[in-house]
Amino acid sequence: MSKKNNVLVVGCHPDDVELGCGGTISKHIASGDRVVALIMTNGEKGNHDVSFGECKNSLKEIGVTDYILAGFSDGFLKDDYEVVDFIERTIKKYKINRVYTHHPEDTHQDHRHCSKAVSSAARRTPEILFFEGPSTSPSFEPHLFIELSEEDLSRKLNALSHYK
Repeated sequence: MSKKNNVLVVGCHPDDVELGCGGTISKHIASGDRVVALIMTNGEKGNHDVSFGECKNSLKEIGVTDYILAGFSDGFLKDDYEVVDFIERTIKKYKINRVYTHHPEDTHQDHRHCSKAVSSAARRTPEILFFEGPSTSPSFEPHLFIELSEEDLSRKLNALSHYK
């Protein structure tokens, strides 16, 4: 990760980006990359804090200061024009050259739709990488591993501790 990147990490719900690649986000920020987190839904069906206090504190813990709360309905995220266009405009606005998001074979419908929408929106982006989360299908076979320092892992775990 020596070249400076503009990174977009897209998660469906508050806590998804931290669970999926919080340590990697920490590593990007430590190396001087700009990281923008895009949270697609409010997570209201998962009993997330509607004020986003937990999410904001968690992202701050791993060094993310640029985040977007898209406000789509939890449980109803779609791979449609509105969602793809929203993500694509974000990619263009921040000149993103690397994207992380859910694996397309996740067992949660929002995660699957998010992954497909991100893949469409980022079709011109040099790198799209999928992360594994608690609901990722057992068929997930990673092809890239990013080595984390103890500090990166610690930041991830501390970030997750902000969620009840």
